[in-house]
This record gives sequence, C-alpha cells and structure tokens, in this order.
Amino acid sequence: TQKGYDYMTKLNYLFRDTRFFLIKSNNIDNVQLSKGKSVWATLPQNDANLNQAFKEARNVLLIFSVNESGK
Repeated sequence: TQKGYDYMTKLNYLFRDTRFFLIKSNNIDNVQLSKGKSVWATLPQNDANLNQAFKEARNVLLIFSVNESGK
C-alpha cells in the first residue's frame, strides 16, 4: 500500500548513513550505571569499529541488551 511505502521511505531516510551496534552486558546494574554516568566501557577489540563508526556515520545507535534478559 501507499501508506506502508511512505512509512518505509521515511524510515530509510531517517536511518540513512546509520550504524547499529548491539552492546551486550552481563547484568542490568552495569547498564544502569553506564546510563546514569553517560559512560560505557568495552573490550579493546570493539574500539576500532566504534571509533570508525563515530567518525564516518551520520548516526550511531547503541542498542543495549542484558545477557539472558529473555528468560
């Protein structure tokens, strides 16, 4: 339908030049502390990908998830 097409067109425009990362944590306390202090620590091997994304992409979305949160 036209309405569905318009919706997808708007989403594609909104998320153009956007990189997405799923950030996993072992517990909710780490996520809440990180959110409260606006700081996140990650493993060194992730630094290069994140730094490149922040330099090159218009938007970078970090999606936080707690391991085993679906249980």
